[in-house]
Amino acid sequence: MGLWLAAGLLVVTMPACGQQVRLRNAGFDQQTGGRPTGWYAYAWGDREADYTVAAAPGLGRGGTGALRVVNSGAAEPGAYTRLSVGAGGYEMSVWARALGAGRATVQLYLFGRSPSFEVGAAWTQLTFRTTLREPNRNAEIGVRVLGPQAGEVLFDDVAIAMTAAGATTATTSTRVDGAKPQLLMFAPINVNHLTDSAAQWAANGVDGFMFRRLMDSWDIDVWSVDGDPTTTGSDDRMLQEVAAANRASREVGITSNFMKVALYRPLPAWDDDAAWARVTANFHEAARFIRLSGLVGMALDTEYISAAYTPARGTPQAEIDRNVALARERWRTIMADMYTVYPDLILLTMPEGAVLYGPYWAAMFEGMVQAAADRQARGGVHLLLERTYSMTNAGSLGRSMSEVQRAVERILGPGLMAYWDQYCSLAPGAWPLGYYRPIMRGGERVGWSGREETFGDEIVGSYADKSSRYSAGDFARQMAAMDSLASRYVWIYSHGAAFWQLPAEQAKRYERYQKSNMNDDLPTDPNLDQYLAVMRQR
Repeated sequence: MGLWLAAGLLVVTMPACGQQVRLRNAGFDQQTGGRPTGWYAYAWGDREADYTVAAAPGLGRGGTGALRVVNSGAAEPGAYTRLSVGAGGYEMSVWARALGAGRATVQLYLFGRSPSFEVGAAWTQLTFRTTLREPNRNAEIGVRVLGPQAGEVLFDDVAIAMTAAGATTATTSTRVDGAKPQLLMFAPINVNHLTDSAAQWAANGVDGFMFRRLMDSWDIDVWSVDGDPTTTGSDDRMLQEVAAANRASREVGITSNFMKVALYRPLPAWDDDAAWARVTANFHEAARFIRLSGLVGMALDTEYISAAYTPARGTPQAEIDRNVALARERWRTIMADMYTVYPDLILLTMPEGAVLYGPYWAAMFEGMVQAAADRQARGGVHLLLERTYSMTNAGSLGRSMSEVQRAVERILGPGLMAYWDQYCSLAPGAWPLGYYRPIMRGGERVGWSGREETFGDEIVGSYADKSSRYSAGDFARQMAAMDSLASRYVWIYSHGAAFWQLPAEQAKRYERYQKSNMNDDLPTDPNLDQYLAVMRQR
């Protein structure tokens, strides 16, 4: 495989479909300093915990070398290497077996995380497929042993092969490594619908979804959503549906699906230890669900209790200071616990409370980032911006993001900003489709309607009109500006099912444990494909 530049075109010469990608020391037979040559040890969990990553001469499948990884339970160690790859589909395979009594849980990394696999005493071949939309000169692949239980595992004979999706041999790029921010959808898509339509969404440029109605609010037991709170883990029927959607997504290159959790109801009093212990327990189980189902993280929507972030008028300063310290510690504790369950967790939070809300939000945010920084969590914390929804001018977008960045710097200070600058980001959002307006009578809002030319002043609710809020041309300018300003993610808010329409009988068929949205069957904007084309052509 080679890579060279010609006339502004990034050209990647690759093996034909089905052929192997050359990988240094794939059988772990060569060693340097007691470790396989060309592979790097790393602990994705607690790096202070005991672990071993070493070469294992003579313990491989054919009596040759192997990689030996010993996990204390908290370290979640493994090994990784890097290679230069072009756009296309790839399959990673590796042989693994557990040493000693019992079984172990492992994970592969092929430009992104695989689901977890259980291995026993017999050599077992594990495989994972994914798709790269852009070339990557420094792509990571690796293996690791997951916690929380201790385990000792041998790995051997790693192989990377092109799959049928990988016929691309050249692509244009304006970035050094060909990367663009990932495009996420905040959309109420039913996970079973996504299982069936993942290829269509991938073709339209989508890299991930934020799923609602899994753990819709902070006070929900995620294992009860399927109607049976006694089933947890892989026995949970909702988890099985989400895992199926994630498998279908990864097959076509959608690699960043999240669980969306909202603060819909008031949080407990800051000094109520027992209540906050229950909140922490709920988020602990959410992290477990995320890890086991193949999601990559959580999107935390903090909007709905915005008044609670500002102290009541007349609150003594000493009480405010105490509550700020408690708010910071509550959310540091929650996130630190989630990272023990899933060290690779990516946290998205919205909206930009740094410029919208009061000191308790700032303290919560600081606590979240502190927990991530304490772990040096490589997934980072990413602030999703909503004030950018209707900004189609690059200058306005840039000024808005700069204001938020300055506010983040004031909250975090120089120490946490070192972590923020390395792993975290601001992610601007767009809202092109799904129109509503208030209906006023006697100076009071009495309800919502759609466009006047379609609905008059009839109160039909805020989800009845899927038409555009601004033109596809404005959307194209907005997306181009967001892509140039963002580093990790850009996102689209879909007001209900604004980007799709399902026949009523199909929507009903998807209604198992995660219910369909109320406006799945309503017509979309007649120019929907123009907006999808903007997404496809980023």
